[in-house]
Amino acid sequence: MLTSTMLSSTAAPSQSIQLESSRRSPVENESQQDPQDPPADAANAPAGKRDLITMQMIDEELAKVEKAELDELDKGAIVKHYVAARQYLALANTDAAEAAEYRLKSQSVVETREELRSKIDELDATGNVVQRPNGSLAELEQQKLGLENDAETVQQQLKLATEEPARRRARLLELPTLENDAQNRLAEVRVQLATEAPDADNPLLTRGRMVELRAEKQNLEQRLELYRVERDVYEATSGILSLQKSFAARQLERVNSNLKVIVDAIGRIREKETQDMRQEAEQAVTNNLNSPLKPIAEYNLQLAQRLAKETDELQAIKALRSEGQIAVQKVEAELETMKSRVDAIGLNYEVGAMLRRDKVNLINQQTPFQNKDVASQLQSVQLNKFRFQDERADLSDMPMALTQAFDAANVPVEIRENLASTATELLTARRRILEKLEDAETDLLHDLIEVKSLQSQYANQSQQFADFLDERILWVRSEPAIGHRNEKGEFTDLIGIQKAFDWFAKPDNWRSVAAAISKGSRDNSPSVTLIALGLLGLALLQPRSRSEIKRLGSIAAKRGCREFGPTLSAFLQTAVLTFFWPAIGLALGWLMTTQNESNFSWSIGRALTVTTLIAITLELMRCVCRNEGLAQNHFSWTEGFRVAVRKHSGWFMAIGLPVLFIIVAIESSNENEYNRLGRAAVLVLLAVSIVFTLRIFSVFRPGGASFDPEMSGFDATVSRFRSLVFVAVIIGLVLLFLFAVLGYYESVYKIGASLLQSIQLLIWTVIVFGLAMRFFLVRRRNLRFEQLIQQRKAAIAAAEKQAESGISIASEALDIDLQNESGMDITDVSRQARELTGVIFLIVVGLSLLGIWQYLLPATKILDSWELWRITVGSAVELVTARDLLLSLVAFAITFFCVRNIPGMLELLLLQRLPLDAGARYAVASIFRYILLVVGVIVALGYLKIPWSNYSWLVAAISVGLGFGLQEIVANFVSGLILLLERPVRVGDVVTIDGVTGVVSRIQMRATTVTNWDNQELVVPNKDLISGKLLNWTLSSVINRIALKVGVAYGTDVGKVREIITKIVDRHPDVLKEPAAVITFEEFGDSSLNFVIRCCTTSIKRRWHLVDEINSAINEAFVREGIEIPFPQRVLHMVEDPATGEPPQSSGAEND
Repeated sequence: MLTSTMLSSTAAPSQSIQLESSRRSPVENESQQDPQDPPADAANAPAGKRDLITMQMIDEELAKVEKAELDELDKGAIVKHYVAARQYLALANTDAAEAAEYRLKSQSVVETREELRSKIDELDATGNVVQRPNGSLAELEQQKLGLENDAETVQQQLKLATEEPARRRARLLELPTLENDAQNRLAEVRVQLATEAPDADNPLLTRGRMVELRAEKQNLEQRLELYRVERDVYEATSGILSLQKSFAARQLERVNSNLKVIVDAIGRIREKETQDMRQEAEQAVTNNLNSPLKPIAEYNLQLAQRLAKETDELQAIKALRSEGQIAVQKVEAELETMKSRVDAIGLNYEVGAMLRRDKVNLINQQTPFQNKDVASQLQSVQLNKFRFQDERADLSDMPMALTQAFDAANVPVEIRENLASTATELLTARRRILEKLEDAETDLLHDLIEVKSLQSQYANQSQQFADFLDERILWVRSEPAIGHRNEKGEFTDLIGIQKAFDWFAKPDNWRSVAAAISKGSRDNSPSVTLIALGLLGLALLQPRSRSEIKRLGSIAAKRGCREFGPTLSAFLQTAVLTFFWPAIGLALGWLMTTQNESNFSWSIGRALTVTTLIAITLELMRCVCRNEGLAQNHFSWTEGFRVAVRKHSGWFMAIGLPVLFIIVAIESSNENEYNRLGRAAVLVLLAVSIVFTLRIFSVFRPGGASFDPEMSGFDATVSRFRSLVFVAVIIGLVLLFLFAVLGYYESVYKIGASLLQSIQLLIWTVIVFGLAMRFFLVRRRNLRFEQLIQQRKAAIAAAEKQAESGISIASEALDIDLQNESGMDITDVSRQARELTGVIFLIVVGLSLLGIWQYLLPATKILDSWELWRITVGSAVELVTARDLLLSLVAFAITFFCVRNIPGMLELLLLQRLPLDAGARYAVASIFRYILLVVGVIVALGYLKIPWSNYSWLVAAISVGLGFGLQEIVANFVSGLILLLERPVRVGDVVTIDGVTGVVSRIQMRATTVTNWDNQELVVPNKDLISGKLLNWTLSSVINRIALKVGVAYGTDVGKVREIITKIVDRHPDVLKEPAAVITFEEFGDSSLNFVIRCCTTSIKRRWHLVDEINSAINEAFVREGIEIPFPQRVLHMVEDPATGEPPQSSGAEND
């Protein structure tokens, strides 16, 4: 057999070095020889004449194999070698043809360059002047169609010429790797050719293997030669690329000029035809002023006027179409240009300046082409076209049209014959107008569709350009790193800071600020007057607001305060204290930005406005933390945190706000030479922010003023989360500081601006959330007060009822919660309200933060350039990048959050409002949690490109595990799902299992917990609940029956006893009327007449109390009525023996 030889066989060509189709430029693929027909120089391949393999040789060897007497397995193996050799030879021939084509290009470089230059010079010399177009409208339309096709072709050539330099750069970077792979494989092939086959191998098989290796060797040698020739051609023709691009651009300009001339000529012809038709219609109206045919002529005139309007609209849409084509071409060219620059230079701060410039231009670029509402006009044009078609169709039968026209114009029948000729002329003219209208609507519809397509293309290209810029703009330095020196050895930072200081200190600049304020005050004197009056009012209210805050705080601090008004008033008074000084800054900033006095005044005004808006939020937080203010007496914040915010926010604002003012002023000036001072200010602001953050969070550290060493549960979770936030904030600020030092000033400024917006949002959220929690606290106090009043009334009513019935009713009940019980739990309602408010705030804040930081999402695509590993999925190879890993981690985090919180939110927002009991809600929430977990894991693993086929080993391992150690766990899990879906047992049901009676408190993945009456928890595997027997007291109904036994002495009136018991049972409020209680005389006992009382109740938690109350009432009633309740007695009779006078040896006893 051939096993040993097949193991050493070479790989098939498709698995060896593949043909790189991307190495050829699209413009170089115009002609290619058939790979089956090698070129003339294929025989001169690097392989020696002795080793040359040809197609003829392969065919001859295959013929020998077919004639040989071999079994099918051996013959198939041999044929496989020759088929592979044929494929290698075809690849070698293709490479030889490409190499020959490259050599021709290199030989004609000079001629090609001169030819391109002469063509460019010719185009420059002749310019865009074209001959005056002549011909009919149809001929001009045909010429226009041809020029449009030419323009599309030239545009494609220009695009290819623009993309070619970037493609060549990428190819030149790829060639060394390809050459190295080919050389390594060639060395392996040579080693295999030099290795002799075992003597036991079939000679034909050995011959086939050697032919395949020699063919592969020819392919590899020809491939290496092609790589060398390709590199040489790229170097030799590098100067031609710019000429090709220039020539294509000039050709496109020439074609567009010719096209414009043709379009203008068509427009003039159409305009003239339209004017002629309108003049004819006007003349017809004049001729028929006193004729019954006047309505027909007037309608013709309306159609002619409509034609003129549609013609003008058509010309406008064509101009819009041309504008759109230019806009699309421009944005495509800008994108390709920027891509080539980034590929050629990389991401340095010079390229960063270009990226930011293009970003600004892209944002500010607004044209009528983009804003045109095409969709609505398309529908209108389509309807008009259908209407004109119908009217023209009505004129196809002229006699019928004449009759209809006469009828519509109320022309008398006796004169219709005399007017028939004139009317026919009018209708014929109308038909011509309608034909032109239909053609105009068709052209308009076509152009509108083209404009809509161009709008879509422009939007897509602009989005691609924006994404390209956003992916890179944050990762590019805007300035050199600190310490950079210029050519003279001077520190550029010091020079820039000096220029910025000079800009700030220039007297003329500040005079322009004063002039802007003065002019703005005069131009807006009514508004300024109102603002001044408002500021005066705020100033006068300051002392009163301070005293009111203290007074309202003392009221709110009382535990019995049940009003929200003091808190709302305190917030308004706090706002009065907050807004006085910021209002002055806002007014001055508004006055300066409304005047275009100078760039400096506008920058100062904007800086003052932005800084004041930040100051409002910070000052509001500081005022909230006043002594006896909102935070202390209304929100009940921790004292340590409140004092820390009040203490440290003052110096932070005193330092940070002026620094922020400088940063915003410099950034608003758009003067890059002042950015060095802006960067220094950013570093100061970041340093101050780090210190402030450390001071604020120090109160929550162990030993801090707000640290509680004994906290647990939710408070401990909040503390851990707060620590994580603190660490994340400090790390983020330190990283921003380092990035600013390294020169990423613009990126740090943008991220810092978003960070300030986020801080403002969070501060306002915390304050509003505090107001909401205070409202719920006050509401809870009111509800509790009302509930106490109701309970007092109920207690009084119960006492009165007890006095009437004579039954003592217990005031306590077993603490068992069933889903059927009614009544409002104030604590639970308050908790749900707080949770719902928290969910709403979380959603609003999350969406707001996403809107603030959404610009960072495209920037993460830069992480796709960091390849981590590769995964083969079928025949494709998927790359896993750092961005994929980041997205996977985010997906896992979101999954964890959703699994922990979304089911609770679902129950709070939806399930509790549906007609479902507690068990059904629990089942839905649990299943939803499992679904979220599975979907989250699938999404997270999907980002890592992990195919599900790779989990086959895991599935097999799980299957084996299920057969052994995991079968009980899986059985319990499946049983848990059955419990949740079939629901033979629900949360809150009262059940008896193995003699234990209690309430089902939890149904979990593996087991169910039952809490008995002694508050002990019995954990029952779910499988036992499905396969075993249990007693469910509340499965379909909570009604349960109580059976009480009562005995009375012999001789007692049975009817009286039954009457007394019936009255007692019927009067008890917990005994159901339906089904009614049953009292039966059951038996004659040893000592008593035995009665059984059977009654029903719905209260499981009062079952024991009900038994006690009925028994006590019966005992009291029997005592009053003198009815004896007997107890067992045994009487011993002693009998003497008559003969001896002694007791007998045995005695008997009997019961009385």
